[in-house]
Amino acid sequence: MMRPIGIFLILNLGLLGGCATKKYVAQTVDPVNAKLNQVDQNNQKTQKQLDEAEPRISDGLYFVEQPRLIEVSMLFSDFSVPE
Repeated sequence: MMRPIGIFLILNLGLLGGCATKKYVAQTVDPVNAKLNQVDQNNQKTQKQLDEAEPRISDGLYFVEQPRLIEVSMLFSDFSVPE
């Protein structure tokens, strides 16, 4: 009597724990894909902003690294030699 019940339980567990359906997988994966696409778009937007700002950042670093040269050039920028 125990043997048929055991076989019945094993078969039911096998049937109940089956594979995921395409619909279930799509419902589970779609939100993740949507978030991934959003993160990718934000990443591209940030990269574009960095690319646009890079020349200005480089110019600013040059002025910070060369303070004496800037001071001297600013002193003589309005200086004109009479002819």
